[in-house]
Amino acid sequence: MQTMLPRSHTEQYEDFLKSIRNLQKILSQPQPDLVSLKAGFQQSQWVYGQQITTLTSENLDVDVASRWQSVQTEILRAWRLLQTEIVFLQASRSSSTSVARLAAAQERLQKLIDYCELMLSS
Repeated sequence: MQTMLPRSHTEQYEDFLKSIRNLQKILSQPQPDLVSLKAGFQQSQWVYGQQITTLTSENLDVDVASRWQSVQTEILRAWRLLQTEIVFLQASRSSSTSVARLAAAQERLQKLIDYCELMLSS
């Protein structure tokens, strides 16, 4: 993919995208295994914390930096909402609540994937 981001940024987003796609596979199961979900989420959380939150606009062109910051902010927002949905999904007791939380988590995860793909294609 051709991107205007430096290689250091694209590698970080590629790693994060890989981890959240793995999480998406887990969530795509009709009844996701909670142990696998927890492990997949922790892996994504680690990648997010170690790689995505440490990125800065310091080495970006001025034209790119503003757009990057906007999308980075949306990634942060989507990540926090996904965290909340995962916590509620793990805590849900009724099947109707689980189904609703699973759908919400899948939707939040897809937005996060879309934002990462946008970063990699810009």
